[in-house]
Amino acid sequence: MKSMLIIFTALVLWAAPVTAQDQIGIKGGLNFTNYGGEVSDNKMKMGLHLGAFVNFNIIDQLYIQPELLYSLQGAHFENSSSNLDYNEHLHYINIPVLARYFLTENISVHAGPYIGIKFAGQAKGTYFGSEIDRDIDEHRSLKSFDWGIAAGIAYQLMNRVNIGARVQFGIYNISDMPSFGGGGGDGIEPEYNYDSKLSNRVVQVYVGIPLKN
Repeated sequence: MKSMLIIFTALVLWAAPVTAQDQIGIKGGLNFTNYGGEVSDNKMKMGLHLGAFVNFNIIDQLYIQPELLYSLQGAHFENSSSNLDYNEHLHYINIPVLARYFLTENISVHAGPYIGIKFAGQAKGTYFGSEIDRDIDEHRSLKSFDWGIAAGIAYQLMNRVNIGARVQFGIYNISDMPSFGGGGGDGIEPEYNYDSKLSNRVVQVYVGIPLKN
């Protein structure tokens, strides 16, 4: 079902401009990511995103902008008293579908839903005094699917290159652990490794470059 949803959305993403095309381009920039929910010792970490977008006019200043993006997300964990200093890197394919409205000739705001598919992940660093570099599925139980809301603002330069910022607020609980209990039961594993509620938090700054107008 999820695969069919991805394929369908991808087809819409690239087929729509055939009949209502305004702009096709590539975009990329920095991510500042973290977790929300029942989690502790987590801090923001830096990642990146890169992908493509289409932007087509609906009426007057209103546009629809679907995107297909690779996004490196996750969080940094640090606690000196517990000898924790490691990153959780989550690799996502995100598909936002945004309504974009131009407030002026150059300034626009955008908002809309997104879906995300996690296809890989790693936990790397110092974990309770031991060096780790392992698959995220061996470290934390997470679902592959994500969805939420994205919103932001952009400035369009004279050559239609866009610079912008966006927040991406995950609504879906990506934790795949049951709601009962906490910790590993052995006094070693931290409770935040057994969260029942966890969601993605992402702030993006980006540059969008048109390839075809």
